[in-house]
Amino acid sequence: MKIKLIFLLIIAFIHNSSYAGRKLGLTELVIFDRGLGFYELSARHKLKPYPFPELLKFHVCGSGHFVEGKDNGETKFNIKKCDLKNHEIAVSLFHEKKGERVFYQKISPEKCRPNSLYNSIFRNYEGKVNIFLADFYINEPYVIKTESGVVLDRFKTVQGCTYYAEFEIPIEEKSIFINDKPYSIETL
Repeated sequence: MKIKLIFLLIIAFIHNSSYAGRKLGLTELVIFDRGLGFYELSARHKLKPYPFPELLKFHVCGSGHFVEGKDNGETKFNIKKCDLKNHEIAVSLFHEKKGERVFYQKISPEKCRPNSLYNSIFRNYEGKVNIFLADFYINEPYVIKTESGVVLDRFKTVQGCTYYAEFEIPIEEKSIFINDKPYSIETL
């Protein structure tokens, strides 16, 4: 019985891992306001089976800005604050082949459906703490702190409703605080 269960778990893991590994393209676009006079645009993407450089074109405030994609799959771009309401907000993914830009996909920020804060907070195998948040309210300030009171990040989203970050937090600390509410750090 135990052998069958272990076998089924291994099969499920391999199936899910191979499916996730095949998912290509843009998965999200979020615009953050960190209170510094500019917007931080963040796009998550994956085109890595292609042996060509990835390029992202951020469409915001009536203009387009090309940025080379980061290998970690999250590319960020800062732009001076501008009128977001009267212009297209999107990101396009390209790869560059023989000096030519080849279009792959274009997305806009996800429409948020605020619920109770979805969170996944865990210490990874390298000892760093990964924080993923979703389904939160846009234009609401969020402050993430350690148990000892160190501010890790502060932000509000203007468009999009996901947040991902990785922090080095001492192993002794077993929780973090998001807007002064404690959340446990799970261990893999």
